[in-house]
Amino acid sequence: MNKYTLIILLLLTTAPLLGQESTDFTIGEIFEMDSKALGEKREYIVSLPASYQGDEFYVEKNYPVLILLDGQRLFHLVSAMIHSMSSGGIEQIPEMIVVGVNQINRNQELVPLESDDEQRRISSKDFRRFIEEELVPEIERKYRTIDCRIIVGHSFGGLFVIESFLESNNYEGYLAIDPSLWWADEILNLRAKEILQNRDLRPLSIYISQSNNPFDEGLATGRLGKAIQGFKRILEQTSSRDLRYKFDFFEKEDHFSIPLISLYEGLQYLFKGYKYPLNEIKSKEIKEIDEHYKSLMTRLGGEVLPPGKLLNQVGLYLLRNESIEKGIALLELNKKYYSNSYIPYNSLGEAYLIQENEELALKHFMKSVEINPGNEHARRRINELRNE
Repeated sequence: MNKYTLIILLLLTTAPLLGQESTDFTIGEIFEMDSKALGEKREYIVSLPASYQGDEFYVEKNYPVLILLDGQRLFHLVSAMIHSMSSGGIEQIPEMIVVGVNQINRNQELVPLESDDEQRRISSKDFRRFIEEELVPEIERKYRTIDCRIIVGHSFGGLFVIESFLESNNYEGYLAIDPSLWWADEILNLRAKEILQNRDLRPLSIYISQSNNPFDEGLATGRLGKAIQGFKRILEQTSSRDLRYKFDFFEKEDHFSIPLISLYEGLQYLFKGYKYPLNEIKSKEIKEIDEHYKSLMTRLGGEVLPPGKLLNQVGLYLLRNESIEKGIALLELNKKYYSNSYIPYNSLGEAYLIQENEELALKHFMKSVEINPGNEHARRRINELRNE
């Protein structure tokens, strides 16, 4: 398999004048693989989470996978958005492995077959086989993943997301940005009525956004608006309690400006509850917080662990500003989630020192050093507690 590196050269604006050196900054890698489903070689782009290599807290962590259609057009936007929303102490959503799939012929690969075009060389069914039977297994072999997959597409890509939702049910989350549901006289809306009436849905979520057509303004006007609102009505008639769905109409966005806001709002919805409401933590019992995350893991289909760095910060804040007992309880819960990281043990060592429980403080500092022998802070604490 051939591999190329996708690189952005970050040059200071004065570099040509001052002769300053540039710095390479890798945002992803381009790979090529042979596809039996498509009968040709295909490229895909991979962006790994910031914590994937050598993170002190998230040690050997496993990650959800996000499949992005039209990767060559949307990869920079999506990978940057996910990085921003999942790191830097914000952790609104989990970190993810982003896989951008490059399109060669969108009109064949992303749209459903009509009765009179069954002779196309490649169909959306073929492209779905490539993603689900070849690409996803390839990603799972190469990287640390969990059974939580999200698929994202815009326009024809959004149409492909809707068809995947109806036909394959192989993802925990579907994000369809301004999907072209008008295609072929709303062929997917016609299929949806029958499919959703006769199929049991496992827990999953779908988010659909709609833009405003500047030449035919309104929620349910024009081919696009009428088709999307028609699909919305079909979902509203679905009785499955396991199906979560949300529609957003962005009055100020057109078909080309809508991806940015849709991605932000869509990811927030698909992973709703990942960032526990901070204003509620003080009033909730630790058991309730634990049950909340257990329920979230069930919904997302895999072990999507809570935002450990954020919970660690909140636990330390509660410890020093609100309640020692509540802070310790939250830090103990976080230790359960991340028992192979030395940092929760460090935090609990400090917490038990504040509580004047030197025995438990020593126990946690010793465990921290066992995990990370280079932890000099914990070693100093151990020596202080032993009066050495």
